[in-house]
Amino acid sequence: LQSLGGDLSGVYLPLTGSSSRCEKPRGMSKEEARQLEEASLLLPVPEAALVLSSGAGRDWPDARGVFSQTAGEGRLGAWVNEEDHLALLSIRSGADIAGALRGFLEADGAIRAALVEAGHDYARSDALGFLTSCPSNLGTAMRVTFRVKLKHLSKDKKWKKSCQQLGLSVTVPGVAGDEMDLTSAPQLGKSELEQVLSALQGVKVLLDVEAKVDAGETSDIPQAVADAAAAAAMAG
Repeated sequence: LQSLGGDLSGVYLPLTGSSSRCEKPRGMSKEEARQLEEASLLLPVPEAALVLSSGAGRDWPDARGVFSQTAGEGRLGAWVNEEDHLALLSIRSGADIAGALRGFLEADGAIRAALVEAGHDYARSDALGFLTSCPSNLGTAMRVTFRVKLKHLSKDKKWKKSCQQLGLSVTVPGVAGDEMDLTSAPQLGKSELEQVLSALQGVKVLLDVEAKVDAGETSDIPQAVADAAAAAAMAG
């Protein structure tokens, strides 16, 4: 990561309390942690029982850290030794999906080239794609997340089921307002571009239905989502 140059150059910060890096024997400062959290780049402490039972939290926070881009556009980061050895994050504000994907692929290509030059590579299977600690990430090992406001749909009792029908999972990011994180479901066998387009189509369906509810054109949200998804599939 620290060998990356140009727009990909950045700084590596061990988590607070980590003593594995001599340059920062106590890890990042509180101010550095606050800045990373505001940029949605701070590595979260594992809390889920399933994750902890896998050993992902062993000796936490030692040997864990965040690489943060200091040049270029958007926000590019990397989590080191969270669940996997490496997790790349490419974040853009607004609807710059192409920019986020382009930033991710550029960083991924540069890191992989550096690994190969050093005699290493990502763990990969011809049949399963990239091998990750969580089986749900097999394939591209990539997840696509959109943060959107859906004040009407999020109040529907069948809201999460509607998202699942579109190949999306939903989480509440813990911020004020009606914002939701919609993430692409596992899609083994699809390329990175196909995964992005599939998730984008699902989010567009939800935004279209939200607009119809807001305009008073429909009140049956599950049926409206099903109809819009069918129409989008036929158009695609």
